[in-house]
Amino acid sequence: HAELQSRQKWNAAKRNFQIGDFIFLKDDSITRNHWPMGKIIKLEKDFEENVRSVEVRVSSGDGVCILQRPISKLVLLLESECSITHRGSHK
Repeated sequence: HAELQSRQKWNAAKRNFQIGDFIFLKDDSITRNHWPMGKIIKLEKDFEENVRSVEVRVSSGDGVCILQRPISKLVLLLESECSITHRGSHK
């Protein structure tokens, strides 16, 4: 009998990114300590309300730019103030 291995990656619900979260933008072409930091300003969700991509405001040498990135290219650095406050009110 061959049994299928259970997949751990998609079984547990994870926190959705939220507007105001500070993130790093993953970039395989540079080292991690040089990844740009940004703030999420817009969310793109699927039919199940899972965030799939975001718009991020990033500061650069030329000023501020807005980038759209899939969540697979983001690393959460700091949750938004709203998220932290909201979570703390569930006591």
